[in-house]
Amino acid sequence: MNTFYFSIALVMPVIFYLLPLFLEIENPRPFLKILSLAFAGLGFLQFTQTRISKHSNSSKVEIFSQSLKKEILFAFVLFFCLTTSYLVILFQHLNSFFLADFDFLAIAEILNNSLLGNFFQTHHYGSRVTGNYLSHHFSPSILILSPFLFLSETRLGYAYGLLFFIIASYILITILLLKKNIRGNLFYFSLIFLSCNLYLHRLFFFFFFELLAVFFFLLFF
Repeated sequence: MNTFYFSIALVMPVIFYLLPLFLEIENPRPFLKILSLAFAGLGFLQFTQTRISKHSNSSKVEIFSQSLKKEILFAFVLFFCLTTSYLVILFQHLNSFFLADFDFLAIAEILNNSLLGNFFQTHHYGSRVTGNYLSHHFSPSILILSPFLFLSETRLGYAYGLLFFIIASYILITILLLKKNIRGNLFYFSLIFLSCNLYLHRLFFFFFFELLAVFFFLLFF
């Protein structure tokens, strides 16, 4: 039964992140909404069926050593599917108005100007002389993303920086689950519940720098 649940868990990220790309669904939101609700239901079912049993310290070590390989494999598959979907969506919209609509160009210009010494300056929120992003949205933490602009000759470094913190956030979630001794089926469905849902999907895939709040919350709290 554990192998059965593990196999289902491996398929879930593939369906959620990659299947809409292969099917070329123009508006995947209804599809993803159904999937996220279904995955949440499966996770809740698994949670209710899980019974916490008491083990000796030696048995805990044995369980840890046996289950960790599957959990690392599952996390790797999840990260791979997420990264692939993110990059495909990014390059699909590279020559469209999608990036401009979601302040991608404005934020990228802010980061680029900050590297040149003109901190938070942008003509998207005023003139080239007076336009300052902090007067529009006080978020000095976005400077953390500035070094990632060196990864690309274009402004795509901003997107690469966001992807870095997305993966880092899920790595922190994985570590947190393991530290709480959440293993096996409960680990798989907990990670699925936290990754395959519309709320975090929208935050992470629409190029919002606010996702930094998720990373630092997990890091310090």
